[in-house]
Parts: sequence; structure tokens; C-alpha cells
Amino acid sequence: VSFIVDTQHVQYCAGLTLENQAGIIAHAVGGRGPNDEYLLNTATHLREFGIHDPDMDWLSDRVRQINDNAAQ
Repeated sequence: VSFIVDTQHVQYCAGLTLENQAGIIAHAVGGRGPNDEYLLNTATHLREFGIHDPDMDWLSDRVRQINDNAAQ
């Protein structure tokens, strides 16, 4: 399954900082499951294919930190 961005969709949010994105992703759940799982799986697969995405790496690390802090 792959997802694409529809910039005309009512839920599309342009201009959010990476920190704000991380906070949303860490806690959001959609029809296909937790958003953090989707993010972490995507980041892992990008690395496996040799694709370097600094923002994706930062978001993955930050979402893990947020979730680790929430679990404590």
C-alpha cells in the first residue's frame, strides 16, 4: 500500500514544523492503524533502499522519543 498527498484535501496541513508533525504523528491513529507505525516503517524501508531523507530520519527519532517519554 502506498499513500499520496492530496493538497486539496480538508485534512492537509501545509507549513507545520517538524516538531508539530512529530507531536501529531506520535499520538494519531487512522483507519489503518497508528501513524507512528506507518512513519517508522516508511523510514526503515527508505533506509533499506539507500534513500536518505533527513526530515524523515529526524521525525522518526523524535516520534520515538515522544513515545518513550509517554511510556515512562
